[in-house]
Amino acid sequence: MGHETESKVCLKTADGQTIDLGESLSIGRTPDNGLVVEEDMVSRRHAVIHREGAGKCWIADYGSRNGTFVNARRITQPTTLSHGDLISIGSSVLTFIEEEHFSDESTAHIFNETRDHIRAVNCWMLLADIANSTGLLQSISEAEVREMTKNWIAECAALIEKHGGAMNTLLGDGFFAYWQEPPDAAREIDAFLADFRELQDRADPEFRCVLHHGPVIHSGGQAYEGCLSGIEVHFAFRLEKLAGELQKPRIMSEAAMRLLAMKRESSEIGRFEMKGFDGTYSVFEF
Repeated sequence: MGHETESKVCLKTADGQTIDLGESLSIGRTPDNGLVVEEDMVSRRHAVIHREGAGKCWIADYGSRNGTFVNARRITQPTTLSHGDLISIGSSVLTFIEEEHFSDESTAHIFNETRDHIRAVNCWMLLADIANSTGLLQSISEAEVREMTKNWIAECAALIEKHGGAMNTLLGDGFFAYWQEPPDAAREIDAFLADFRELQDRADPEFRCVLHHGPVIHSGGQAYEGCLSGIEVHFAFRLEKLAGELQKPRIMSEAAMRLLAMKRESSEIGRFEMKGFDGTYSVFEF
């Protein structure tokens, strides 16, 4: 009677190192894990990959604060892994490889392709939205609001592109834009903010904006194609909601403020809780 051959599975890091899974591999920040990822965004015991039968593997998050992502999607339950899947924990991206199905050459091809497609990058994130869209609808027609919003977004997009950024998502009465971090990012962002504030002061309709900086998961082949995900993106959206609650036209996170500290005046508003995040966070207006 024949028997199933145990398949060979492993993880590959972004720099090409191979990590054997064995029957189970715990991932976390502390030394007692099978794979140690020493980052503040990684929990002490963050996630586990478990192997069943002849090679079927699944990954589960241990309820970490910042989450575990498979192919740029946050997992909320044990998730089966397939060859070429991208696992993102903190700013680390790992490729799941089933080596018995592929030659070394094709495995390398898939690894390189997926690594280029989904990767962790540092980004500046800008969220902007119309300050009183409900009030506008009560004063002018819906068609006029649509036209006004369209023109405003087009003007903002031109300014963002002028300073090396890109629109990521349109949000009805607002947008989400980002910059992948070049060496002179703080200088470029500062120049953008000066122009953007001038636009904001004369714009009709009135709008507010928030600025954040942090590592995100980028899925897309080119620098400004695809989409962003990850805990820092969620934080930026929480910050945008807070701006509305505080009725502040411009606020930024402490992470953004520290990188712009020598280039742009800002003052701390206070420390605030963010839904889904532990503790309180300093927020600055500028």
